[in-house]
Amino acid sequence: MLGGHVTNVVSLELPDPERLSRSQAQAHIRDLVAQGSVSWSTHATDRALERGITTEQVLTCLKKGTVVTDPYKNHRGDFRTEVYRHAAGEEITVAVAINIKKRIVVITTY
Repeated sequence: MLGGHVTNVVSLELPDPERLSRSQAQAHIRDLVAQGSVSWSTHATDRALERGITTEQVLTCLKKGTVVTDPYKNHRGDFRTEVYRHAAGEEITVAVAINIKKRIVVITTY
């Protein structure tokens, strides 16, 4: 506990760097979002604008949504997965690449 606030600490060390469970991915995503370590691909920015999806909606999805696909390593060595959230009649899915130690890259959103 720091300064009267409960702090959740997520270890960024993976027991098996070739595999990542949905729950591990969700913990890493939430931790990296809390750190502000999120970047957007040009494709994601274009699709969000085209579909009327706001930055706030994407970040809320990443913070409170559920990882719905099994993470897999892409050709760059990052873990690729999708996060889904349904709230107040809105459904949003965000495809991300997770660079475990550095950041999340939003690939697209729909």
